[in-house]
Amino acid sequence: MRRWLGDAEHDELVSLFYGAAAGETPWPAMLDRLASLFGSSATLLGLHRPNSMQVLAMESHNYSAAFLREFFQSEIYANDPRIPFLNRVRCGEVYYDENLYDVGEMERDPWVRASIHALKMFDQVGAKLRLPCGGSVTVGLLRTRAEGRISMEAVDSLRRLVPQMTLACALGSVVARETATRLALLDVLASKSDGLVLLDDAGAALFVNDAARQILQSGDGLALRDGVFVTRRGPETRKLQRMIARTLENFRRPGRGGGGRMLVSRASRRRPYAVSVASPPDREPFLASRSAACVVLVQDLAVGPAAAKDSLRALFGLTGREADLCVELVRCADLEQAAACCGMAVNTARTHLRAIFRKSEVASQAEAIQLFGRIR
Repeated sequence: MRRWLGDAEHDELVSLFYGAAAGETPWPAMLDRLASLFGSSATLLGLHRPNSMQVLAMESHNYSAAFLREFFQSEIYANDPRIPFLNRVRCGEVYYDENLYDVGEMERDPWVRASIHALKMFDQVGAKLRLPCGGSVTVGLLRTRAEGRISMEAVDSLRRLVPQMTLACALGSVVARETATRLALLDVLASKSDGLVLLDDAGAALFVNDAARQILQSGDGLALRDGVFVTRRGPETRKLQRMIARTLENFRRPGRGGGGRMLVSRASRRRPYAVSVASPPDREPFLASRSAACVVLVQDLAVGPAAAKDSLRALFGLTGREADLCVELVRCADLEQAAACCGMAVNTARTHLRAIFRKSEVASQAEAIQLFGRIR
């Protein structure tokens, strides 16, 4: 039987699929080319929960994202009698209308007619691909009545693509999960109250979280100038730069030592910064994947722990004013001063404090400060 796709076209689609899975090619561009080579007006790429046709995400070259969200969350999709047949297709198989169900009977169903009307397509052929997480991906080619039913040559050509498409999607799934994890870790690092700077093996800053950026830009004794850490005092600057240099050298030539801790004085005469320099742990894939060679941690000793107001309200059911008082109490460790910072009378603060004790099940102000100081 004549192949629908030649070898060159087959290889082109395989390359596009790997490129899309790796994030180098937009999925709609790959799907557009797939539709073009198979002579179909529409293509859909769906991500589904394990053992289900419930849609988690959908890509297409011709339908808008808004339309896809609305359609796959609609009654039309939920009640389409063809969905259970699609759910029974095994991963690695190609499916088309005629080998799933009685097409004539299905087209008499009102939900099927509503689906055909919404998508403006009446014929489909596709493949179900397995993902490492247990979920699946469906690649569907949809055709108008004018385009007619899919040919068996096209079905066979799609079947030839299935092994490579499965591998590409599996690799893409792993890459996507690692990327999502990396971004989540970046968000956590960015929100830390301590300053954190990651340096590459040349000493350039790879990552600076918000707390470190604020410290470095404050002009109060520690700065990053032309990519080099400097302090307000020459001996401190030289010591800090030596610690970083030794750590970077240890990254290039393990076993030579490095790192250390020191205090950095401040122009404001407030308590100093505590600066720690260390190599990234070998077990930390996030750091390794970013090629971080040195970790610089900066603690502002003039700033006490800060409780998170939203977290206090969510965890203990505190009111807004009660949470405000908790935040200031942790910062000041003194009820009168915390009340003044909140703009409330001391007697009002004591009333709030009794409610706080009851809701958080603590027995003393010291216990409350210790507990709330750990909430972020």
